[in-house]
Amino acid sequence: INVDGSVSRNSSRAAIGGVLRGPSDGWLIGFRIRTSMSDIFSIEAKAVLEGLKLAWNRGFRQAKLECDNVLLVDVLRNGLAAISNIA
Repeated sequence: INVDGSVSRNSSRAAIGGVLRGPSDGWLIGFRIRTSMSDIFSIEAKAVLEGLKLAWNRGFRQAKLECDNVLLVDVLRNGLAAISNIA
């Protein structure tokens, strides 16, 4: 599962998208969704959620997740304690 999110700095438009790839990295299915969220952490988290839901609904019970938001990856690996050190 490879996901990403983006937000326009000049407007309130944001979108998420992702792809599911098979065992040999071939493209299986993709998605894109517009969202009204404004902060990039929430946008990327929504992309992860939608990617995981799509994989689950397609019968995948194990998957490798790729996301370029380092903070979100840290939270997913270590729980919410990962962000308590930021403040």
